[in-house]
Amino acid sequence: GLFWFVPGMAWLERRIRADAELAADAGALRRGADRLALAAAIVREGEARADGRHPALGGSSVLERVRRLTSKAAPVWGAPLRAVLATYLCVGILESCFGGY
Repeated sequence: GLFWFVPGMAWLERRIRADAELAADAGALRRGADRLALAAAIVREGEARADGRHPALGGSSVLERVRRLTSKAAPVWGAPLRAVLATYLCVGILESCFGGY
């Protein structure tokens, strides 16, 4: 909330959170988690959010995560690479705004 005045900061924060969730899903799969069991857990959590039990939770859409988990070939580097790029973009924006102070 500190950088609310920087254009696009809220969008960037949502994208970083979403990419972190996708990276966590990919990590769980690398450690041997069952794709369908993980997808079912995500759907249950999404339904709980829709019921209003967890209104403050943010992140990627449930549909996007379930599609990735149930597809034949899930992208391996997509989410971590986007998270790194988003972090560099954020640091660059902050540096350009406050670098001279």
